[in-house]
Amino acid sequence: MSKRPEVVRRTGIPHQSVESAGVENLLAFARRQWLLVVICTLLGAALGVFYLSSSQPLYTASASVLIDSRNVPRVDTSYDPQTGGGIDSSVADSQVEVMLSNNVLLAVIDKLDLTNHPVYSSTGRNAAASTVSEAIGSARELTTSLWNSVRGLTGIEATDEPLPDEAATPAPEAARTDPEAPLELIDSIDPEDKAKLAIMESIRRGLLVSRIRLTYVIEIRYTSPDPQLSANLVNAVANQYLTDQLEAKYEATRRAGSWLSTRIEELKQQSLSADLAVQKYKAENGLISADGRTINEQQLAEINSELVVARTDTSRNEARYNRIRNIIESRQTEAAVSESIGNAVISDLRQKFLEASRQLNELEPRLGSGHVRVVQLRNDMKESQRLIFDELRRIAESYKSDYDIAKQREIALSASLQALVGSNAADNQTLVTLRQLEREATTYKNLYELFLQRYQEAVQQQSFPITDSRVITQAAPPTQKSSPNSMFVMAFAVLIGGTMGVALGFLREFNDRAFRNGTQVRQELDQEFFGVLTKVPVKRLRPAETKLDENGRNRSLRPLSSVYRHAIENPMSGFSETLRSIKLTADISFHDRRSKVIGMVSCLPKEGKTTVSKNLASLIASGGSKTLLIDADLRNPGLTRSIGGDAEEGIIDVLVNNRPVKDVVKIEEDTGLHFLPGVVRRRLFHTSDVLASSGMRDLLAWARTEYDYVIVDLPPLAPVIDVRAVAHEIDGFVFVVAWGLTSRRLVRSILRAEDTVNEKCLGVVLNMADPRRLGKYQNFEDTENYVGNYKSYYYRTSR
Repeated sequence: MSKRPEVVRRTGIPHQSVESAGVENLLAFARRQWLLVVICTLLGAALGVFYLSSSQPLYTASASVLIDSRNVPRVDTSYDPQTGGGIDSSVADSQVEVMLSNNVLLAVIDKLDLTNHPVYSSTGRNAAASTVSEAIGSARELTTSLWNSVRGLTGIEATDEPLPDEAATPAPEAARTDPEAPLELIDSIDPEDKAKLAIMESIRRGLLVSRIRLTYVIEIRYTSPDPQLSANLVNAVANQYLTDQLEAKYEATRRAGSWLSTRIEELKQQSLSADLAVQKYKAENGLISADGRTINEQQLAEINSELVVARTDTSRNEARYNRIRNIIESRQTEAAVSESIGNAVISDLRQKFLEASRQLNELEPRLGSGHVRVVQLRNDMKESQRLIFDELRRIAESYKSDYDIAKQREIALSASLQALVGSNAADNQTLVTLRQLEREATTYKNLYELFLQRYQEAVQQQSFPITDSRVITQAAPPTQKSSPNSMFVMAFAVLIGGTMGVALGFLREFNDRAFRNGTQVRQELDQEFFGVLTKVPVKRLRPAETKLDENGRNRSLRPLSSVYRHAIENPMSGFSETLRSIKLTADISFHDRRSKVIGMVSCLPKEGKTTVSKNLASLIASGGSKTLLIDADLRNPGLTRSIGGDAEEGIIDVLVNNRPVKDVVKIEEDTGLHFLPGVVRRRLFHTSDVLASSGMRDLLAWARTEYDYVIVDLPPLAPVIDVRAVAHEIDGFVFVVAWGLTSRRLVRSILRAEDTVNEKCLGVVLNMADPRRLGKYQNFEDTENYVGNYKSYYYRTSR
C-alpha cells in the first residue's frame, strides 16, 4: 500500500505571536463586515432622526442654592439651635428632601397660581402633564439603560441606581411615583384641593433636586414644554425653600430660648449651692489656701525646686574637684581646668617652662648634657613645673571648699523636704474631698455661664432670624430645548446601530464554518494546501466538428462549457498554476513510479471536483505526458455528461464486457488527453462492488503501463462508499473543497473516518472561490493575499 509522503516542516521559522494574530483577525473582520456595520449604523441614524422629528421639545431651567453655615455671620458658628453645629453631608441631603416636600410645593402652586395655568389647568393638565411625565420618564429610562449597558461591558454589576455624576437623591416614596395613589386617599377633600395635589405630583415628577457632587450646592431643575414656566417654577421653589427655612429657624430659636430660660434658673441655684459647700468644708477643716493651693503645698513645691538646684550644684562642684585632683596626682603639665587657663601666675610659669624647654632642645645637642648651661636650663624647668603644681593645689583647695558648701546645703534641703512631706500626709484625705467639691462647683459654674450665653444668642436670633442658604444662581428661561438631546440621541442611535452591525458581523463570522484560506486548511486538517481556484466565467461552447475514426465512431471530446477548458485556454493564470502544484506534488511524492494514479475526491456533490479533474488532466496532457482521465462516479457520471455526452460505451463496458480501452476512450485533440467515460445505461446499485472488482484493478494496472498519469474522478465521500472500495488502488488523493460552502467540521470528520484517503491525501485545493471576496479572508501568511502582485507572472491568453 502506498503511503503518504512524509512532510518535512521547518522549525526555524518563528510562529506568529498571539498579539499580531489578534490584530490581523480584527483587520480581516473589518474588511469582510464593514458594509454590514455601515448599513446598520445608517439605519440607527435614521431611527434617531425619526425619533427627534416626532418627539415634543422640552425645556429645562435650573437654579443653584448654596447651603453653607460658614458664609453666615453668627456669634458662635459651632452651635445652632436647629442643627446643633455646622452642616454635614446628611444635613445637605435632608435639605434636598425639604425642597421636594408638600409644604414647599403647595406654596409654589399657590404663589404661581398653577391651577389656572394652561399646562396644569383642568382642560389641558392631563394631556400636557402626561406628555411631560412620559417624556422625562423615557429619557431617564434611556439614560439608565445606557449606563447599565456600559457597566455590563466593563464588568461592573448593572443596577437601577442613577448615574454617579448626577448624585441624584433616592427615589421618593410611592406617593411620588404613582400620581393616582394620593387621589385614592383624598376622596373626602374638595375638588380644588384634589387639583392642587394632582398638580403637585405632576411637578414632583418633572422636578429634579440633586446635590452637586460633594459640595454644599444644591441644583434645582424642572422640565416642561413651556420655557417660561420652567424658569418661574424653579425660582419659586428656591425662594419658597428659603422662606420655609426662615420660618423653621424662627420657631426653633423660640423654643430653644424658652427651654434655656428654665434651665438657667436651675443651674444658677445648683452653682450657688456648690460654692457654699466648698467654703463650709474649708472652714470646718482649717484649710487655708492661696491661688487655689494650701500653704503647705506651696512650701513643698518651693523646697523641692531648691533641692533640685542644690543637687545640680553639688554634682558640678564635685566633678571640678575630682578633675583637678587627677591632674595634680598624674602631674599632667599640659592638662588644664577653667581657672588655670585664666590664672596669670600659671600662664607665666608655663611660658617660662616652654622657653627653657626650647633652649634645652637647641643647646643640648651642641654642648652636651653635662654643660653648665644645659644643667641650669633643666633645673629651671623643674622649678617652673613645681611652682605650677603648687598653684594648682591652691585652686584645688578652693574647689573642695565649694563642693563641701554645696553638699551641706543639699543635706539641709533634703531634711526640710522630708519634714514637710510628713506634715502633709495627714492632710491628703481632707484635700481629696475638697477637690471633689471644687470640681462640682466649677462644673455648675461653667454650665451656668454657657447656658446664659446660649440664651442671649437665641434671643438675638429670634429677633433677627437668618438662614444658612442663599440662591447663588437664578433660573432664566431656557432658549434651547433640553430634551430630546439631539446630539446624544444621534450619538446613541449611531452607537446602537454600529454595535448591532458589529454584533451581526460577529454572528456571521461565528456561523461561517467553511474553509476560506490555506491557514485554516493546515490548522484544521493538517494537510498540504495547493491553493485556491476561483470561479471562472462560464460560456457555452459551440459543438465541435464531428470527426470519425476508421470504425466510424466519434472519438473527440465535446465540452459543453468553457469552464472545462479554462486551464488550457489560460495556461499562465493562477488557476493553472494551482493545478501545476498538484502535479508537482504527485511527481515528488511518487518520483520512483513511472505512472501515477491520482484520485479526485470531495465531501459533497457540486464542489467542482469534476471541473478540477478535467482541467488538471488537460493541463498535464498539454505538457506532453500521456494522461488518462477516468469518470469513476458511476452513480452520477457528471463528467461524462459534460464533455462526452455522445459516448455510447464506457468504463462499464470495459469492466463487464471486456471491451478494449482504446476502443472506448475519447481523445482531446489539442492536448492528446484520453478520456474513459462513465456510460451507465441503467441505474446501478452495486457501484462499490464494480470499483472493487478485479476488472477495475486490471484496468488500473493496464493504465499504469500505457499512461504517465491516470486521473480518476471519484464519487463524493459523504453520500456513497465507492471511494473506500477503490482507495487501495489509488496512489494519492487530491481533496477538493468548495470555498465558503463545505463545513470544516464535516471535512475533518470524513477524513478521520476515511483512514486510507487521509493517509494517501496529497493535499487540499479550495475551489469555486469568489475572487471579489477572496482577499477579505486571507491572512498575511497566505499567498493569495498578494495576488495583486502577481500580475507580471499571471496573464490571460486566448487560443
